[in-house]
Amino acid sequence: MIERERQRYDHEKDANKKVLESFAGVDDQNRSDPRFQQAIDKFEHILLARRFWMARVTAQDPEKSDEGGKTLEQITLASGEVEKTWDAYLATLDDARLRNRIDLLGADGKKRFCTLGEALLHVYTHGFYHRGQIATLVKSLGAEPAVTDFIFFCRREG
Repeated sequence: MIERERQRYDHEKDANKKVLESFAGVDDQNRSDPRFQQAIDKFEHILLARRFWMARVTAQDPEKSDEGGKTLEQITLASGEVEKTWDAYLATLDDARLRNRIDLLGADGKKRFCTLGEALLHVYTHGFYHRGQIATLVKSLGAEPAVTDFIFFCRREG
């Protein structure tokens, strides 16, 4: 089970790298279009969600962060920092820990829980949604969106 989680995160890192590279395809003229900043902001949101969930799964208080308005260079650096943190965390996990209970306090103030494995799956799928939105924005700006489907990541020759 843990190997599947590591594979999912390796896929997410690959997909995020491709998304960052897709931003380079947006020409200078279109970088002043509000849709370019919207795409950057959506990518930042993916990173902030990863940080938020890291705090949750390690029983820490999530940091409050101003979201939006960052530059491509800032989110590229932030992406590397988030990757290092998650790589180190995932290296500490084993199958048994994926079944551990994670206590959550919802935005509505209600106490809830899930397993660590369920939380990791949520974080993984959350990124899909926003990378799809980013692809739509990048395409609308005349650039080629990143191909981030899982099958393109895991398929092999032979």
